[in-house]
Amino acid sequence: MTPPEILSYREPNTLPNQPGWRVRVVPNRYPALQIEGDLDRTGLGIYDMMNGIGAHEVIIETPDHTPDTMLYEQEQMHKVISAYAERYKDLRRDRRFRYILIFKNKGKAAGASLEHPIPS
Repeated sequence: MTPPEILSYREPNTLPNQPGWRVRVVPNRYPALQIEGDLDRTGLGIYDMMNGIGAHEVIIETPDHTPDTMLYEQEQMHKVISAYAERYKDLRRDRRFRYILIFKNKGKAAGASLEHPIPS
């Protein structure tokens, strides 16, 4: 029920976009920015104007949407942090991107459109 994977850490012999993942990264279904296009930077007086270009991805930390991050086993936490680091390294290669912001969206009050891990 998600867009195709950008990255995943899976159990051996499992296929992309199928069960068997431990951590996966997918494009956000409702992105704030689109990765396609050019900046088209132009000056307007003392200001620079440009298109909003960027990546908006979701790191799904576990297939079990109930545990709190503090309850992850060490191996699971390592996979989660590795996914953040791997995506950061990949995105910073795109010269159009000036900033990378990583944040954890937790629940409807934070703007989540889907159920995310909540404290137990």
